[in-house]
Amino acid sequence: MFEAQRPASQEATVVKYLLSRGYDKSSRPAFVETETTLLNISVNSFSLYQMDQAKEIVEFSAEFLLTWYDPFMSWDRNMFNVTWIKMKEMYVWKPDIIVSTSIETDFLLDADERYVDIRHDGYVRQSYYGVFFNQCKMKVVNCFPYDAQECAVEIGPWSYTNAQVLSDAGNAITEPRDGFKGNSEWEFIYMIPEVYEETDKDVGFNYTAVRWQTMLKRKPEFYVWVLLVPSFIITTVSLFGIFIPTNHLGDREEKVTLGLTTLLSTAVILEIVASTMPKASALPLLGNFILAEIFITAIGVLCSVAVLIFHHRRVS
Repeated sequence: MFEAQRPASQEATVVKYLLSRGYDKSSRPAFVETETTLLNISVNSFSLYQMDQAKEIVEFSAEFLLTWYDPFMSWDRNMFNVTWIKMKEMYVWKPDIIVSTSIETDFLLDADERYVDIRHDGYVRQSYYGVFFNQCKMKVVNCFPYDAQECAVEIGPWSYTNAQVLSDAGNAITEPRDGFKGNSEWEFIYMIPEVYEETDKDVGFNYTAVRWQTMLKRKPEFYVWVLLVPSFIITTVSLFGIFIPTNHLGDREEKVTLGLTTLLSTAVILEIVASTMPKASALPLLGNFILAEIFITAIGVLCSVAVLIFHHRRVS
């Protein structure tokens, strides 16, 4: 017995129709060579994973939506009664997009498993989703842990010039909303696009890309309750230890021991702060605070030693 052949869907019929017209995915879609392809780059989601402040690298996942016009990917909607279709990326021309500020990019799907959306009038929409390890120059000297960091995410075509592919930016994300979030330490504030142009001086070609200025604000509660408050309490106790009275039965050497223990603990806290910060030319605000506590405690220890020396001479 022969199985009845299942009729192809309307979407599959359109895909077959488009590919049967001699479509060349290796050529930029333009009737005239001098015609410029306008590429719109917008961001659809952003999720922060972690921020390595010592290495100045931000790890996040993001989805960028790329749209452009392909005149060879259009059909008569009345003929097929289909407005949108999905087609594998491997069959369609697409710009060679790269995030130039990212040192590593992980895609969840292989290239032969990703699809693009195509509208009947030839507009193509591609979802560019991945996990990015993006460079971000940290500015923590003045305000840490009450700081906010602005990281630039630059995305655009790698080899096409302005005359071939011209990049344009989508709408800005001016406030937190669904799909845009930070993590337990950082709060997402905004993503504002800026179209910029670069020139290859060797050949004189101009290139455009979109720079997304991403603002992230730190949540300082962890550093306040785990580092700042304990170091303040330890230093205060050490200062009160200076005023422990001496007696005639023996020296109160425990005040020196208390001061030295305080110095050790504050030095450990300072090391914790320094290990998480980039190696800048100056300490951040919290580091200066802890360093000041170390100097105060050291002065207190010296005063305690001096008092013990004078008391010992007096008793002798």
